[in-house]
Amino acid sequence: MHWNNAEVLKDYWNDAVIKLTETFGADNVFVSIYESGSWDDSKEALRMLDAELEKRNVPRRVEVSETTHYDEITKPEKERGEGWIDTSRGRELRRIPYLAKLRNKTIQDLIELSKKGITFDKVLFLNDVVFTVEDVLTLMDTNGGNYAAACSMDFSKPPLYYDTFALRDIEGHAHVMQTWPYFRSRTSRNALVNHLGAVPVTSCWNGIG
Repeated sequence: MHWNNAEVLKDYWNDAVIKLTETFGADNVFVSIYESGSWDDSKEALRMLDAELEKRNVPRRVEVSETTHYDEITKPEKERGEGWIDTSRGRELRRIPYLAKLRNKTIQDLIELSKKGITFDKVLFLNDVVFTVEDVLTLMDTNGGNYAAACSMDFSKPPLYYDTFALRDIEGHAHVMQTWPYFRSRTSRNALVNHLGAVPVTSCWNGIG
């Protein structure tokens, strides 16, 4: 899912996705991409990626949308969907239900494919981050492949950990600090400090996962 990510798309993300599909093979993947209301060159960058994937016969759906978050929050009351709440500032659209609705557009492809008997062993979410094929392979091999979900750790301004919103340690606590070792739970913290294969958590959504 993308919004105003043209620089990352052109310089890193598109090439990494292409290399990823080449690593797994076109017959073993389905690429679903959704872009929403960008005003930079994100749409054009994704159209370029779409063309490259087509050359390689990669099954995919690349959707670009003119609808922005501003369009959603300025809709007339009668046209608004779920996710609106009353606050001290008035009626507001909650961020997470809004983002979840957009992400569900990409998951819908998997639902439609499953109806046709096409299923996959893993679902990989790629946010607007710089990543490599090796990053993805390492992540997917977390705990020998035995996990409900596995996430990377993403950094916008190292050493500060970036996406803290969804991260909860194994006891359900939010991060105690944005720098190493991050976690309040002794179990999660010790796994990190002792360089174990994976850090147990109850929730994560960070970069790739």
